[in-house]
Amino acid sequence: MVFYEKFLQRERRQLNITLVLLALGIGLVWFLGMHLWTMPDHGLISEDPAERRNLASNLSRTGTALISTIFACLFLAVPLTANMYTPQLISVFVRDRTNLMVLGFYVFSGATCVWTARLPFHSDECVPILVLALCLAFMCLALLLPYLFSVFRFLEPRTIIAKLHDSIIDSMAPAQRGEMAARQEELGQKIRNLGNVILKALERSDREVALASIEALCSCARHYEGVKKDFDDRWFVVGPHHFAGFSHQAMKAVIDEKCWVEMEILGQLSRAHTAALARMPDVISSISRAQRKFALAAADNHDMGALALTIRFFNNFLREAVTRRDIHAVFDLAFQVRIFARRLWLLSPKSVLDIATRLRYYADMANDVDLPFARDLIALDLGRVITDIADDSGVCEELVEVWLSIRVGDDCGQEILSDGIVRARLLAEARLRGKEENTLADRIQASILAARPVNWKAVREDLLNDPPELFWEVTDRQENLYYSTAEQRVHIERTLAMLEGQDDPGSTG
Repeated sequence: MVFYEKFLQRERRQLNITLVLLALGIGLVWFLGMHLWTMPDHGLISEDPAERRNLASNLSRTGTALISTIFACLFLAVPLTANMYTPQLISVFVRDRTNLMVLGFYVFSGATCVWTARLPFHSDECVPILVLALCLAFMCLALLLPYLFSVFRFLEPRTIIAKLHDSIIDSMAPAQRGEMAARQEELGQKIRNLGNVILKALERSDREVALASIEALCSCARHYEGVKKDFDDRWFVVGPHHFAGFSHQAMKAVIDEKCWVEMEILGQLSRAHTAALARMPDVISSISRAQRKFALAAADNHDMGALALTIRFFNNFLREAVTRRDIHAVFDLAFQVRIFARRLWLLSPKSVLDIATRLRYYADMANDVDLPFARDLIALDLGRVITDIADDSGVCEELVEVWLSIRVGDDCGQEILSDGIVRARLLAEARLRGKEENTLADRIQASILAARPVNWKAVREDLLNDPPELFWEVTDRQENLYYSTAEQRVHIERTLAMLEGQDDPGSTG
């Protein structure tokens, strides 16, 4: 169970405890009031009309003051919090049954206390009303602090996110009644409201709220993938007002792929990704991890439309990271794509080939904007995908060819490889030989020898000097990108010796 689902359970349990305390307080005060009523001489109700009038006046002022206190707190706290997070908070607050019951009780109690000012105090007929008003005033006083506590709990950021999460889940019920267009609009607006919470948290650099909101949105996406099959075809036809600026062709693709809800969710993640670039790296990591989980859920459900959409958004993220020259974003996205492609291979090899083709494109783009580390990192991670796949079910030759086409350039028909790409190919060859995939290893070795990299001696220093498995600085991955085992270093040494033989003028072959 993910952390966010545990949090939801804890929040609901705490709110239930609050309700129990409120009920106990009401019961205790009611019992005391009934006890006072049955005491001799009517308890606190004097037989003097003047004292009865003073009591009624005090009760009236108390009821008015309590109502003023409660509503003043709400009118200040709720709109200010809604302005910080989402306007939907006001709607959620108003629709909450606990709030409606308690506020209604305060209004009823205040009206009862005010009504006592018109009682005939010279007659004993006023005694039951005064006792009732007194009991209601005691109840209101007993409820004041617990209710304010529950309101502040309600306005706590994670509780707000939990409420928005639950409202989205409720709107995703296939059997929900109502006009189809209205239901679609309601769900779309709720998703956008949760997206606004993420954006506003990023504006304030509120890391915890942003991460919790992203996890909540991912939870909604996974839930939708589980119930999507239960909707009829009308649900997937939406109007252009859902996606401002979309062309007719773009809207047709959304409808044909039956993925307008996924488009809403991923659109919010895309806006958050753009806002978080170069500002909050851990939010970038959370977004890419959440999208990977969403994509795998779509693949497990054989929802090819949603899967293709998530891959396109991954491409958007990579483009944005490369064009903004954000190395950390590329570092994290490449890692998530590597994990994603590795698990996706058994479900959809064609999708993995498409991913590899796009990665090659963004590697070339990184090379064009003078971002060599990003280019080499993509080559390294795609090589890891190939060697991991080989361990399970063999490797598509076409995938290897796509990977080998990542290069710096050509010089008179000879490939020019960077040091990073050479390292990636040497490591991939060594891992494949360790798994006895010698045909593929020979193909990769031939590509290295044909390129004849200039700085292969520097590569030798990095790969063969017993590199540590963990990187010597703190990173998201914490892995040494160029780590190799002792067995793998034997194969690397053999290929480097062949390069040395090519460079030796006395070599015969």
